[in-house]
Amino acid sequence: MKATNPRAFGLTDLKIANEDTIKQNYFWAYSGPSTSNGRFPPFSWNNWTDPSTPKLGLAPTYDFEWVKIPIDLEKSQEHLS
Repeated sequence: MKATNPRAFGLTDLKIANEDTIKQNYFWAYSGPSTSNGRFPPFSWNNWTDPSTPKLGLAPTYDFEWVKIPIDLEKSQEHLS
């Protein structure tokens, strides 16, 4: 984030699945702007100076781990038919 004139933009989440994870009934999810493999610090509202940007209910710093999320294959198959 630029020190002067910061702007809110960019990727906020990611979900990854492949044939193997689908067969095993899960996918991986990650929330938060990219750190570009550690080149940038995690995004933090503590560095945000624009008081007009609503932040109620948001995490103060976006430094989350990948999460393994189970899925329901039967419901997914019904949706496709």
